[in-house]
Amino acid sequence: MKDLQDYPKGSLTVMAYFKAVSVYKKDVERITKILVEKVKKTEKGNLIYEASWSVNEPDCIVFHEVFENSQAFETHKETAHFKQWGIETEGMCQPGGNIFVIENDKLF
Repeated sequence: MKDLQDYPKGSLTVMAYFKAVSVYKKDVERITKILVEKVKKTEKGNLIYEASWSVNEPDCIVFHEVFENSQAFETHKETAHFKQWGIETEGMCQPGGNIFVIENDKLF
């Protein structure tokens, strides 16, 4: 695995997590697998796109994403598959969630 500093100048890491309502966990996982597959196949500015359940909070789904630059991240947020994930998981995840955006060339 590369160190984040090894990614292109201006690249971003995004860590996002959402807490699923327990009874919908399998549905959220199924919908998320479709999203991950589409991002990996169609988004050229995406370098890493992974999702997993948290070890210490089993109902939290965590996304680990790396984009070439801020434009690639903004483009990602406008894709039909990104918007569809939000529509399909509405009510299956608790409102809110947390999204952290990190500028890789500013790591210390």
